[in-house]
Amino acid sequence: MSRKREDLSRLKTKWAATRIVVKYNQKELQHKPVIVSHKQAHEMILSVWDKELINIHEELMAFYFTRANRLIGYRLISSGSSHKCLIDLKFLVSLALHTMASHVIIAHNHPSGEVQPSMQDKEVTARVKQALALIDVKLIDHFIISESDCYSFGVEGEL
Repeated sequence: MSRKREDLSRLKTKWAATRIVVKYNQKELQHKPVIVSHKQAHEMILSVWDKELINIHEELMAFYFTRANRLIGYRLISSGSSHKCLIDLKFLVSLALHTMASHVIIAHNHPSGEVQPSMQDKEVTARVKQALALIDVKLIDHFIISESDCYSFGVEGEL
C-alpha cells in the first residue's frame, strides 16, 4: 500500500469530532404532555422558566415536539443581558434534528415586563422559521414572556 493510502486510512479510522448526544427513550416520551393550545404552551413555558431570572436578563428556550404535539424535550438555548439575547441558531436547529422533532416553540423573556415584540424579535422569528423549514420542522410559535404577561406570534398571526 502506498504511503498516501496508509496516511488516508489512518486518518479515516482515527477521526473523531465533538457531537451532540440525545437519548431517545420511547417509554419516557409517553409520559410527556401533549400541548394543543396557546394556554397550555404558555403554562408549560412558565413551569420550567427560572423565576429568579425572569426580571433580570433575557433567556431563550426551545421546546421540541412530535408530530402529535407531544413534548420531546426543551433546552435553554442562550442567556443574554438585561435587554437582549443572542440566538445560537445552529444549536437550536441541531437539537431539532437530533430529537427528530416535527414542531418547535421558542420562547424568550423581556425583563422590562413589556412583551410587545421588537423589530429584532420579528427578524429572529423569521430566521428561526426559515432555518427549521430547511430540515422539515415547523416553528409553531414564538412566545415573549414576562412575569405577568405574554405575547404569542402564533396567536397574533405573525408566523
